[in-house]
Amino acid sequence: MYIPVKQQARTVTAKYVIAGGDRNGQQFAPDSQIQVFYAQTGSLNVANNTITYGNWQWDQTAGDSTTPGFKVIYGSWSLPKEAGQTWQVNVPDPGKDYVVVNIRMVKIVLIVLI
Repeated sequence: MYIPVKQQARTVTAKYVIAGGDRNGQQFAPDSQIQVFYAQTGSLNVANNTITYGNWQWDQTAGDSTTPGFKVIYGSWSLPKEAGQTWQVNVPDPGKDYVVVNIRMVKIVLIVLI
């Protein structure tokens, strides 16, 4: 029996930009980027030849073999091994002149010493 599947990947980019001071808006470190893979499984109604798809789910059959469900393009990431676990980008060390803060779940590098 044929089970139709829709697959897609979403790209997530973490940008490290300084907020405030005389370097406001300047890039702090190279971007980090990752692809996250999703799939929908469908069921075929043979009586009327229509397909009904379920919800999008994290697709661990796609991506890199060492990080199923993800493809790290560049940067450092802490990735889950199973559904329900969280994942995040590992922010580069900002050094003594900067501090990393979270605003609305987005990491931003701010100048704290001038």
